[in-house]
Amino acid sequence: MTILVVDRIPFYRYGTIGFLKDTFPEYTLAESETIRSESQVNPDVVVIRADQENTNDIPGARLRYPTANLIVIGVMAELDVVAGYLNAGVSGFLSIDSELKEFTKCFHDVLEGRRYVSQDIFWLLLDLHDTQKVAKIKKPTPLTVNEYRIARYILEGKKTTWIAAELSRKASTISTIKSNIFRKLSVSNVFQLKSTLESQDIDFGVYDRRVALLK
Repeated sequence: MTILVVDRIPFYRYGTIGFLKDTFPEYTLAESETIRSESQVNPDVVVIRADQENTNDIPGARLRYPTANLIVIGVMAELDVVAGYLNAGVSGFLSIDSELKEFTKCFHDVLEGRRYVSQDIFWLLLDLHDTQKVAKIKKPTPLTVNEYRIARYILEGKKTTWIAAELSRKASTISTIKSNIFRKLSVSNVFQLKSTLESQDIDFGVYDRRVALLK
């Protein structure tokens, strides 16, 4: 089993190599600055850190190593880009601020033939998919189920850290979803949020039943 790490910045490249060497000592490791650099290896897994300077490396890796599994490490906020990577056949996507145990799980899953997406990314993509699906059928539902559940917690006075612990997510993810809620409803504080939700013609019973299924 050979893993190729592609990163133009030596600090990140050698840091990833060191982590993989400690975690998977039985595997052969190789490194390269870009996917276009000369390399004699035929990797089973290619790990690429995505940034604005190497956007072509992901499709380039798929063309150069068509049978290899691709793991991309990138920025959590770029959800449309993440969705594009997954649609292009990327096997795993990790947020750059993921904990080491999540890196380990991602590599294990990919090496065993499963796809993996960081938990923070997964929930945000789920919300994005839900929103796009609603838009296609023109259903007048302003929030996704996950956003509604978090909005209810906010109205109950729950703190971001409490919500994160309750839903087993990072506080930064909850903050991002909270910002999305406020943006969608064009509100800037909890009082406006309460007033807006109460004035919307929403079947809250449907929301509550769907939230119950997620528990």
